[in-house]
Amino acid sequence: MIRFTFQTRISDDGSVTNTLFRETAKGVKSLPVSCTQEQFELGISAWNSGQMVQDAFPFFSPEEREFLLTGLTPSEWEELFGKEDEQ
Repeated sequence: MIRFTFQTRISDDGSVTNTLFRETAKGVKSLPVSCTQEQFELGISAWNSGQMVQDAFPFFSPEEREFLLTGLTPSEWEELFGKEDEQ
């Protein structure tokens, strides 16, 4: 079972940062995400009920969904597979 933790931080200037933490065999990784905790919890529930990740998390970018599936951050993906060719 994959364990996730969602954290919301409000800085002194009032800006809000939401971060998703994913436990891996090598420790905990984190990635800033573009959703609220409520959206994340609804998405996890849908995903656990069998929905495809892109349907359960339509508000996530492809990079955020990849982090859910594999634990790879965008920089780790690029390191492993290189940059996507722009055409």
